[in-house]
Amino acid sequence: SIFSNNTAPLWAFTPCALSNTMSSWSQYASLKYVSFPVQTVFKSSKIIPVMVMGKFLKGTSYPLSQYSEALLITVGVAIFSMASKSSSKDADTELIGLFFLIMYICFDSFTSQWQDKIYTQYGRPNVDPYQMMLGV
Repeated sequence: SIFSNNTAPLWAFTPCALSNTMSSWSQYASLKYVSFPVQTVFKSSKIIPVMVMGKFLKGTSYPLSQYSEALLITVGVAIFSMASKSSSKDADTELIGLFFLIMYICFDSFTSQWQDKIYTQYGRPNVDPYQMMLGV
């Protein structure tokens, strides 16, 4: 059978399917309230919450050097983005937009780590990529 290697039940995908939906919604909701440079900084800093979520969900430990590299990348992109910030009226950032961006980063980092947890729990050969797409 085509689906004989799909041992992960569809309910195992529910948390990451919900977080993926909320991630997309909050990302698009933020577009109305934040400037492009702020969006860029938040999206480029996503690696830090992904590392924290990996520690929380799977107990993954990262060396201090990787946390330092992630921080340096985020600071570098922040400096570059803010230096190129336009002074137009469209560049205003509202607090609700920052809240939506924080939601986006949290949900998005949860989604990727939960997917990895499914692959780890059921074995990568036992979870078809199409099953992962269907579940999420």
